[in-house]
Amino acid sequence: FGSGGVITWDWDFDDGDSASSKDPTHEFEKSGDYDVTLTVTDAGGKSTSVEKTVEVTPSLDGTWQGQIVDPNGNVVDLRLVLQHSATGGITGDAYMLVQRYSCSGISFNPISKTLRFELLELGIRLEGTMDASETRIEGDWYTLNNVQWWSWDVSLSG
Repeated sequence: FGSGGVITWDWDFDDGDSASSKDPTHEFEKSGDYDVTLTVTDAGGKSTSVEKTVEVTPSLDGTWQGQIVDPNGNVVDLRLVLQHSATGGITGDAYMLVQRYSCSGISFNPISKTLRFELLELGIRLEGTMDASETRIEGDWYTLNNVQWWSWDVSLSG
């Protein structure tokens, strides 16, 4: 590049967002492939661009709030607080009736967007599917001996 070095950095994240700093941080709202473009300009007005495709997988990270239906047909508030690491590990807790329960054996398939975990203290397993907007999960819950009961439904809050 010419003398004087780079004086501007223009980032296009391919999701309607952009940045003009040298080292921006960016969080994609949804999974998918994004063609991220960086255009730099030097003091002489000379520009060059580079484009890279970034693959973003869906994440469960966050607080999900909704309801679960018990065997008697009663609707109970359900809150899931999940931590989904960049390496794919998932940990979390469920809150119902002001009690905290540890989520065990959490598995998530990012292709089918299916979630499965157990609340061992209650003797139940929850299975659900994330919707296309990646802000809602709904499914059914089962006793650990595979008797199906009722439904559950949570939405990403915040």
